[in-house]
Amino acid sequence: MADLAAQNNKFDPEGAAKFHEFMQKNQIESAAWSKVVATNTPISENLFKMLDSSQHCLGRYLRQAQLSQDQNFYEASCGPKSGRFAPYMRQEWFIANKTNWLAAGHEPDEGYPEEMSWKLWISQGVP
Repeated sequence: MADLAAQNNKFDPEGAAKFHEFMQKNQIESAAWSKVVATNTPISENLFKMLDSSQHCLGRYLRQAQLSQDQNFYEASCGPKSGRFAPYMRQEWFIANKTNWLAAGHEPDEGYPEEMSWKLWISQGVP
């Protein structure tokens, strides 16, 4: 049974339930990690790009899931503290840690791009 207290299961309870049923039915072992471990174990975006470039359907799916999750995190980071994944994940944190906006020569006080253009400067770099 999916633990709905786990953050990743909250996003899609029905999908989490189906996933856990599949794992149990097929006797596939899995491990669960605490929020502290998960938050402190970075998975580079390059991994998802590499998986996508493999042309395997799972690699393409994982890349799209990563982009969708980043979009949700970015939108939440622009909103009130109560809606963020973690309170410190403000828009400024997201820009500094999840994009190349500052590395591309933009100044922290320059202002950020429109919310809908974030995909371009996360996935493809800032021109």
